[in-house]
Amino acid sequence: MSRPIIAENLPLFEPIALFAAPPYWVVIHPEVPAKTLAEFIAYAKANPTKLSYGSTGGGAASHLSAELLKAMAGIELLHVPYKGTGQAVTDLLGGQIQMMVAPTQTVIAHVNSGKLRALAATGKVRSVAAPMVPTATEAGLYGYEATGWFGLVAPANTPKAIVQKLNGEINAILASAEVKERLAQLGATPDPLTPEQFLKFIRADNEKWAKLIKERKLEEEVSR
Repeated sequence: MSRPIIAENLPLFEPIALFAAPPYWVVIHPEVPAKTLAEFIAYAKANPTKLSYGSTGGGAASHLSAELLKAMAGIELLHVPYKGTGQAVTDLLGGQIQMMVAPTQTVIAHVNSGKLRALAATGKVRSVAAPMVPTATEAGLYGYEATGWFGLVAPANTPKAIVQKLNGEINAILASAEVKERLAQLGATPDPLTPEQFLKFIRADNEKWAKLIKERKLEEEVSR
């Protein structure tokens, strides 16, 4: 998920290479009577005013990912924005909020200790950091996907030869065992693309979240 780097279908930057697009986790406080994502959705539908979720602010990945989940599942959750991930996770651990869509490395220790319950990973495949956690599709919310991504871009109009050279070098590095191991610790796997494929990826990502913001009328929250 990204802030837009494309305006009116023209790149403001030249996409070079995608490093990885790691999934988040849908996590809840263990006092919520749900062991699975399907049970959580059913509980939320039966108790539309009882549950809230935290985010790191309007327009953040944790905000939009939860709003996408709400839209696809047909549930209502109160949005509680925070100024940072630490504050949101602290309140989730304390039960002040009940759910969050959070990066793997932020919550995995709390899930392993039983202080939080992981219901689903938000990618197309399970997180390498915790392969026992099902994807949202496997857990019953078919087609739900929300990932962060990390990549390299250059100023617009960077010569194609340079872009291609950098892309090849970076993709070779991503194929190394050392990089794969380090990314796995963060719950990610390398996702090498050509510059052209990376540009399509960015366009699709921008369009997906722009559509959600418009349909859910989130413009005011996102602009804060």
